[in-house]
Amino acid sequence: MAGERERGGRERGRDREERDSEFVDKLVHINRVAKVVKGGKRFGFAALVVIGDQKGRVGFGHGKAREVPEAIRKATESAKRNLTRVGGAGAQSQMRENMNQTGNGADQPK
Repeated sequence: MAGERERGGRERGRDREERDSEFVDKLVHINRVAKVVKGGKRFGFAALVVIGDQKGRVGFGHGKAREVPEAIRKATESAKRNLTRVGGAGAQSQMRENMNQTGNGADQPK
């Protein structure tokens, strides 16, 4: 009986991973926020996450919660709702047009 429950849990997790595997997410920053109340300080966390599908769609999200994992989850969900298309037909390559001559060499921005 317990083995069946564990197997079911793994299968559900695998389905979720397949659905979310199209996105690559990056945690940019976690900020600890303190609120002063009568009994002391209450700490909360704010997370900033950026996601993309490596095909020209990116999104960023901001989530706040009392615990870090919950803030990251909220930020990721917010980022998925906030997807925008970037780049053009050649979104895979990056143009480097600016060549600045300074001193003895040329600076090329990356």
